[in-house]
Amino acid sequence: MGFFGKGSNTVSPREELRLKVEALANGQAISYALPETFGGGLAVVSLNAEYPTKGKKYVMSLEALDNGKPSGKRRYLWDSNKSKDLADWVMDRLGKPFEG
Repeated sequence: MGFFGKGSNTVSPREELRLKVEALANGQAISYALPETFGGGLAVVSLNAEYPTKGKKYVMSLEALDNGKPSGKRRYLWDSNKSKDLADWVMDRLGKPFEG
């Protein structure tokens, strides 16, 4: 049986992030710190406030850190209707949960 196979009570970090994205409410965001190899700063996932009128459900933005704190200036990167797409992107870039 695989590490995350059937019968395992452990949720992978990728699946955990996917579930967190799906649980987002309006005005909430999830931030993951990216290593310098991938530009540093934060990957920020939030709900698109204009969905379903305009765009897709989830928005991925990048935000710089200023002395270890979010700068408050997000740059739109891309959007998706699939939480898995965003979770895969963050995990493929070695993102770690940011608590700041």
